[in-house]
Amino acid sequence: MKKKILYIILGLLLFIGATSVGYYCTGDNITEIEVSDVDDEFLKQSIVKMYECETQQKEFLSKEDNFTNSQMMKSSYNLTGCYVYIFNNVIDKFYSKRAKEVKENFNNFLKNSYVITSNINQAHDDCPCGTISNLLYTYDTSQIVKNMLVKSIRTADFIHHND
Repeated sequence: MKKKILYIILGLLLFIGATSVGYYCTGDNITEIEVSDVDDEFLKQSIVKMYECETQQKEFLSKEDNFTNSQMMKSSYNLTGCYVYIFNNVIDKFYSKRAKEVKENFNNFLKNSYVITSNINQAHDDCPCGTISNLLYTYDTSQIVKNMLVKSIRTADFIHHND
């Protein structure tokens, strides 16, 4: 069983790595992107919206000193939802011929991201799991979704300029 989980984890990590091979060669940080990194106005606005999502989360978290675990998890879910919304808009604009398929695949990827990050944070033999591991897996998933959003923006910009 441990071996199977390890293979799942390695597969996920390889998938994330494989989607960003070009950025390893240049030394760019694939999880970060600036408006100046793209030329298309729609993609520039998508980047602005992505950072607005993060700002909203930071503002929400800075309002109080004492948060319930439920509030913190909700904040991560909201951030993920915001990224998904922007991702879907990018897909609608630049992948319109196959948007339905791409969105279905992404939704499956999202569900499996929650499962695997939950497994990583909660299935360890010595895990005194509970609330903190729940917070970790929701945050981890939001970062995986952000990686895919940034990848979709970079790819759309690259392909758009190399038509």
